[in-house]
Amino acid sequence: MFGLVAAEIAGILIAACLDAMQVEVSDAAICAIVWPLLIPFFWIDMALHIKRLHDRGYSAWWMLIAILIPVVGLIWLCVQVGFLRGTVGPNRFGEDRT
Repeated sequence: MFGLVAAEIAGILIAACLDAMQVEVSDAAICAIVWPLLIPFFWIDMALHIKRLHDRGYSAWWMLIAILIPVVGLIWLCVQVGFLRGTVGPNRFGEDRT
């Protein structure tokens, strides 16, 4: 989810730089620049979220909550991966790294 925000910010920065240089670029051209950025950003974002969910003791299937329940699921995911500590000691995904 954060990768999509990063791609949006990259698109805004690219558009602002082109506008500052007074270069006329269509929206389609900016989309052609930003859309390829979404693939690596999305891949990295999913890998980091899944790794963090594993650290908390959840499987990757819990990512579906953020996808299927848009607002509540996204808030739940942000709290789980961003604010809560991982499980103390080993869990089924490996040793505690802290």
